[in-house]
Parts: sequence; structure tokens; C-alpha cells
Amino acid sequence: MPLPAATKNLVEKKLDAFLGKRVPPHVADKIRLSYTFRGNSVTIWEHRAPWTKSLPEWSISSVAQLRYNPKVQTWMLYWSDRNSKWHEDEGLAPVKNLDLILAELDRDPTGIYWG
Repeated sequence: MPLPAATKNLVEKKLDAFLGKRVPPHVADKIRLSYTFRGNSVTIWEHRAPWTKSLPEWSISSVAQLRYNPKVQTWMLYWSDRNSKWHEDEGLAPVKNLDLILAELDRDPTGIYWG
């Protein structure tokens, strides 16, 4: 079941603002951030420009996934392992306020999201 339209619009606004601040202007031609919706989850992606001429395509890797539970109207943060399996961020309980998830993602105390 997809996110309710009002919730999706709010998420888009918050993520556009959040991701817009993550990449410094001097590397904007080398790094891009995006997100995709699938059901009640939002996946954040990092795109990197090719670093050699033999690799003409941009590389893409997952950064994080935010999952919404419509029954209790809470969000959870997930990280991806090297096999692209998602794991719950155990340092953060489910929250109703998406800003708390984004603050934790920005802080990244373990270095698991941004490296």
C-alpha cells in the first residue's frame, strides 16, 4: 500500500531540503543524491560520476531506507549491508516525526550511512 498523498508530499519536501544540503556545491557535478518510493518505504540513493574512462556509467548505491508504519503512523530507519539486505537501525526507536529520522541520518554516529 502506498503512502497517503499528504504524507508523500511532506516526505518529498523534507527529503528535497535535506538532500539539497548534503552535497557541497564544489562536488555537485560528481555526486548526486536521490530517493524513490516503493509502497510505504523511501530509499535514498547516492550517485557517483565515473572515476575512470573505462566506466562510462554513474555508479549508484543505497544510503538508507525510511519505512512508514501506517497503523501506528511511525517511521523507522534502515541501513543496507554489502549484500543489499536491509537492517533496522537499532539505535533509533520508531518515531512519528520524520525530522528525527533525518537528524539521525545526518548525524550518522556509526558512519554506516555516509561512510
